[in-house]
Amino acid sequence: CPAADCLRDGARVFCSHPGATFGGLVAAPTQLRAPKLVELVAALDAHLLQAGYAASELRITPDLFCREPDEAMQYALFYEGYAEELEIACAVALDKPYEELRRAYSYNKRYDLKRAEKHALTAAPLATDDGLREFYDLLCLNLQKFNATPVHTLDELMDFRRERLRDEISFLGVRDASGALVAAGCLFYF
Repeated sequence: CPAADCLRDGARVFCSHPGATFGGLVAAPTQLRAPKLVELVAALDAHLLQAGYAASELRITPDLFCREPDEAMQYALFYEGYAEELEIACAVALDKPYEELRRAYSYNKRYDLKRAEKHALTAAPLATDDGLREFYDLLCLNLQKFNATPVHTLDELMDFRRERLRDEISFLGVRDASGALVAAGCLFYF
């Protein structure tokens, strides 16, 4: 279970995958049945209690990122007394025509899209090292508001794009009429 030792109100809390994209308990395929997972979670809880933890937060990987839904793990955590806390995770089926996707937007989003078109904002892949540097600088600037830093370094992001996740990641940027990067995003392909 990738995790960190966190302090909350002076108490030790076992936090699985804080700030990471994926996380939660890792188990062999032979262990992915509810009775085995209940045993696993109970054993982990006993160990954490003995190690002096006041609480634990186990966050499983959202179904959006799983090959198969993980109901057995959800059940095991519920059975052992964990509360469910939903995080935002969404996906858009890109095989629909653009106009059909656009019609599905709320009124406010359609209004924002019209404003973006009016201000000549354009979106395009950030396929060069310079584009990725701009992305990273903008990310750092935005995270300053929250007194936070990016989970990955610029070198790691470049490595993802060039080597490790070459076919599974891309970076997109939105530029204003002058060419300045005003928004950006990272896409993972599953």
